[in-house]
Amino acid sequence: MHAAIVAYLLITLLPGFRGVSNAIDYTSWGAEKAHYITRNFSPETRYCEFTPASNPGYKNKIMSYIIALGDKLRDSISIVRTKTNPERDFLFVKNRLYSISEIYESLTDEKAQAIIQSLTASFGAPVVEKGASYMQYSYATAKTRVMARIFRKEHRTECKIYYYSTDIFKRLMVEE
Repeated sequence: MHAAIVAYLLITLLPGFRGVSNAIDYTSWGAEKAHYITRNFSPETRYCEFTPASNPGYKNKIMSYIIALGDKLRDSISIVRTKTNPERDFLFVKNRLYSISEIYESLTDEKAQAIIQSLTASFGAPVVEKGASYMQYSYATAKTRVMARIFRKEHRTECKIYYYSTDIFKRLMVEE
């Protein structure tokens, strides 16, 4: 019942926000790219695909960790970005899903709190870290880790959420 109330509030408070799931599977780590897109994107979903080489200014914490393991992995990384609200980046290594990130821009404090409440309802109680200009919420389940960072920037609030496998480094060692 509590999850239904949270979902109702999120839909009411965040136009375009359909909840954490939004038909996206946050547990199919290692899924093949074409299969994952077919299963998780609606036919209306607009998206583009790029690589770190084609977009050198692209920043993604999980991608940075992957490249730090071995620069040769850089050439096997592709990112599929959806033109949705929130904007989502699906990071694939050798055409296998390794991470999903979501970017929320220009949020009110209430909307940022609603996102954290939704994550907590889906992934359990977070470990919270407070920085000078951000709050970080870390979650872990049997298959998925989640890192949500809420930033204060001038007169607006932004939120970036990273979802990734609990065994991401083991998977990368097998891929290499």
